[in-house]
Parts: sequence; structure tokens; C-alpha cells
Amino acid sequence: MAQTTSTIEEYAARLAPEAVAPFSAIRAVIERVAPQAEGRISYGMPTWADHGTAFVHLAAWRQHVSLYPVPAMDEELHRALVPHLSGRGTLRFPLSDPLPLDRIEQVVRLLHDQRTGSA
Repeated sequence: MAQTTSTIEEYAARLAPEAVAPFSAIRAVIERVAPQAEGRISYGMPTWADHGTAFVHLAAWRQHVSLYPVPAMDEELHRALVPHLSGRGTLRFPLSDPLPLDRIEQVVRLLHDQRTGSA
């Protein structure tokens, strides 16, 4: 997404049609896990922060949606997410595949707890 946006709503409005549903589903997970979190644009992508601490970034691309960063996780969750790991700090979910929303929720909870000290 090359264009600059100032709000998450503006970012979402500019998504390719095939990215809208996956982006919206992951956004809903983030907002359910941390309803008090503030959504904003940071590093050119939707970012959620709790008490001023950013804990997750979400971006939509031509072929996938990505979550950043990757949290420290147990072996079971790591094994389940291996197909989605891209680099050291990215989880990539192809638009053509069903989203593993239960695993995404686990990731978002871990990120929130680890990065905001809410564990």
C-alpha cells in the first residue's frame, strides 16, 4: 500500500477488494482481544497501542495480510505457525487461504501481554 493514510478507516477503504475480508477479520480479533487499545497509523500501517505501547501492526498486500512482530511463543504454537513465518518478525497469511483465526488470536494475546506487560 504505497499511498499515505492517516487513519485505519482510510487505510481499509483503500484495500484491494480481495484483502478487505481478511484484513477486517484480523482487525476484529485485535479489537476484541484489546478493546481499550488505540488504533492508529504507524510505519504506514494500522497499529494498535495500549497505554501508549504499540503491540501489533497489521498490513494488507497484494497477495497476503501480515502481522508484525512475531511474539515469543511455545513450541506448539510455533509449529502451527511455521507455514506463515516470513523472516524474523513477520507472520504472512495468503489471501487465497482460510485464516487461522484461533491462532491469530493467540498471537495477538501474546503480543499484547508481552509488549504491554499485561500478562
